[in-house]
Amino acid sequence: MPYKELTPVSALAEGLKDAGVECVYNFPGFHSHEIAEQLGCTQISINERVAYSEAFGAAVAGARSVVTMKTVGLNIALDAFLHSLIAGVNAGLVLVVTDDTHVVGSQEYQDSRHFFEISGGLWYEPSSIEQAYLMSTRAFAVSERLDIPVVIRLSGNYFHLKPETVEVCPTKHFKKQNLQDLEEIITPGKYVIHPYYFKKQEKRLRLKNGAIREYTAGLYEIKEAGSKKALISFGTTSQSPIDVDCDVMKVFTLPLPRDAILKFIKEHDEITVREDGDFFKKVLLRILGEEELKVRFEPQPNRGVAVKFTRWNKHVELFKLLNKYLKDSIVVSEINQSTVETTDTAKVALALGVAVSTAIGVSEVLGKSYAIVGDTSFLHEGRGILEEARRRKVNLGIIILDNQMSWCTGGQVAADSVDLAIAGYSNVTVDLCLEDIDNLAKWLDSFRKLKGLNILRIRLPYLEPIIRS
Repeated sequence: MPYKELTPVSALAEGLKDAGVECVYNFPGFHSHEIAEQLGCTQISINERVAYSEAFGAAVAGARSVVTMKTVGLNIALDAFLHSLIAGVNAGLVLVVTDDTHVVGSQEYQDSRHFFEISGGLWYEPSSIEQAYLMSTRAFAVSERLDIPVVIRLSGNYFHLKPETVEVCPTKHFKKQNLQDLEEIITPGKYVIHPYYFKKQEKRLRLKNGAIREYTAGLYEIKEAGSKKALISFGTTSQSPIDVDCDVMKVFTLPLPRDAILKFIKEHDEITVREDGDFFKKVLLRILGEEELKVRFEPQPNRGVAVKFTRWNKHVELFKLLNKYLKDSIVVSEINQSTVETTDTAKVALALGVAVSTAIGVSEVLGKSYAIVGDTSFLHEGRGILEEARRRKVNLGIIILDNQMSWCTGGQVAADSVDLAIAGYSNVTVDLCLEDIDNLAKWLDSFRKLKGLNILRIRLPYLEPIIRS
């Protein structure tokens, strides 16, 4: 079989290609878009919930589908994801979650594996590039056989792995397993998640989780060195060397091979546990009992120090104007490149895609507020938020900084049209170019005096997008 040099990103992409991926969906963030782009995805979805639902629909219709997003994106997609565990799949469905465990491009640290405890399912976490490739080649077939979407979690440490030369084994000739025809798909009861079917669906999920536990019970690797000291690692751990004079157990699935782990711990006197995150530790502490005394959990590295963040210093004159005319109001923004800039214009920034809704709440209490958003994040929140603002009759000024792309993640084209989204929702919609600073100052002076819902769109000059995770 041929060999290829694979990177952390291409290992996933090549494996999924070789397994016959047919549909790819993504909302960009922390390397997830890089994987999707290598799979030929040229259009980002409006948000992560939409991306996941599109992938699920494609899988139900019979296409092997993959959806990629970063950790906090799974928060947004969670309702659809959890219900898809109950519904199951038709063709294989793979969710790739890129966990920003070192906090290099997210608001905070989160470990997505905690979602496993809600409804179970099957999660893979590769410990090497070769294993990532092999997991991704098998994920669709396993998804179809177990009737479950398969999650592949990739942590910050994974993306620090050096390229490996890997033996590749295209499996496109593998037939899809247990594929339903249209008549079976449209029969109510499997894909309709509703209280009417709750008891039957709950039983089916319980049986599926039992089958998944049997499947993962033997999925682990042990390297014996004849030592009473041992290391247990979950997924891709830190790059510090593994002691060659101790036994090593590598774990890379949820559910855990619980019996094998407990047996391995009982056979050793001193155990060190290593992972990129905190979920494995919390699960082990619940099952160890008195064996806990001989287990040491390796400290996690300091988070948020891998990247030195600096204040945004582009379009300084624009933000000076915004700060001048809006300084007496609560200005709400969201996570983007200009959230923290040199004038500190934004006073509240909760998360991506919630700036306008947060500003609505501020306006209902204080009488007026402003939301400053980018075009991609505005569309992420959805057009319906404008109807919400109009229905609540708030005094709200929305300033859209429009560069017609997702600048932070490499320049992906937005999934919707700002023109269509704002049509009919404003007493005054102004389309200004940033170069016209004098005219912009006049409009801002008038804009702050307006009542009701008003939108000011400012077209930004082209800036070469950054290629950042």
